[in-house]
Amino acid sequence: MRLRISGVLAVAWLVSTCAADAPFNPTCGGFLSFKQDFCHFNGVDIADGHTGIFTYPCAKVYCRARTKKVLLRGCPPPKNTSANPSFFTAWPSCCNEQ
Repeated sequence: MRLRISGVLAVAWLVSTCAADAPFNPTCGGFLSFKQDFCHFNGVDIADGHTGIFTYPCAKVYCRARTKKVLLRGCPPPKNTSANPSFFTAWPSCCNEQ
């Protein structure tokens, strides 16, 4: 899945489809790689400068493809972090399930 979103601030809300018992299984793309302007994390392409949220692993991933880095935020989430009701199983809501 590739997302190209324009605008000053764009957030891509993505939910991983990998099973809970195999969050980094290679068949789910359980690795990190970089290609052109995308970070490939856990089977999902995230555009440079965009964020993906996941259920397995429970994390928020900010892509910096041009510098070949990602910023990961796991659990617990920072104080005053609000969940997106459209993605109630993804980060940060999944932190409550651990």
